[in-house]
Amino acid sequence: MYFIKESQRMTCSHCHADISTRVISEPNTNTHLIALVLFLVGCCCCAAWPYCMDFCLVHKHYCPACNTFLGESKN
Repeated sequence: MYFIKESQRMTCSHCHADISTRVISEPNTNTHLIALVLFLVGCCCCAAWPYCMDFCLVHKHYCPACNTFLGESKN
């Protein structure tokens, strides 16, 4: 299944409940690499920006009923 950054209606593959997914945004390796590059090129003040920008984060989907990880969106 293809996941987007917003909550989705679906049937949980683990508990078979009809749900709207719970979405948690988290930094990933690319987020850390972008921050490191900004820091190394002298933009120390800007190095925290990737952690605040939605397109630099991965959006993980979980079932609110059983807390099973269902998938994540790729940016």
